[in-house]
Amino acid sequence: MCSGLVKMFHINDIAGCFEPAFGKLVSVKTPLIVLGGVSGVGKTSVSWLLRQRQPTLHFIKTTTTRPPRGIKSEDIHYRFITQEMFNTWQAAREFLCFTVWAGNGQGYGLAKSELPTADAPYLRLFASTYFGAALKAQSPHKVLHLWLACSDSGVLERRLRHRLASDDSELERRCSTAVAEQAYVLQHKKQLLAQNKIDRVIDTTYRSVEKVSQVVEEEIARFLWAANFSPAEAKPNWRMR
Repeated sequence: MCSGLVKMFHINDIAGCFEPAFGKLVSVKTPLIVLGGVSGVGKTSVSWLLRQRQPTLHFIKTTTTRPPRGIKSEDIHYRFITQEMFNTWQAAREFLCFTVWAGNGQGYGLAKSELPTADAPYLRLFASTYFGAALKAQSPHKVLHLWLACSDSGVLERRLRHRLASDDSELERRCSTAVAEQAYVLQHKKQLLAQNKIDRVIDTTYRSVEKVSQVVEEEIARFLWAANFSPAEAKPNWRMR
């Protein structure tokens, strides 16, 4: 899975995720799709629909200390652990990268064990705000980093308020953090695309989940062919709609 010096790193903010300071982090051996985007842009909804369309698509899980929200599909995206266990994993260097998100104060990490081995038969998808740019930097030809954006901050806030059952102080912090992070990415969009840290920004503001999923599927197909991985080779049951 890994080659060279593997170094865990801590992301402090949204800017830090695009400028991570590490040595040799990891070498991705098989095609990996990363859906980036701040909280509320639709990463989970799009991923879930892709899973329904592509049944053998494998999701990479984020390990987190935040409590589950009671949504059925959450267990395919997250591994929920206690703060004590998170600290233990961190001390044991089980994470490739980790962060404490300012929006809720909870820990999020990408465990080394989540990345596929060279002989993994399935295409992998990872929904992550912070970790896609680092993976892309290490293995640019094996990682497709698509960023979902909600260009209207008012729409983004309404989505978060509708989705989250939080006390007022936490909700306000989550909303302000997500809006600020989104503003940073949109402000630096041209630079991030030119530096190959993001492959494409897809605006979800006025698109349905179905339409966004279709655009994502088309980008995945182009990526696989350009990287000399046909859909059939990367994942036997991959199909376009």
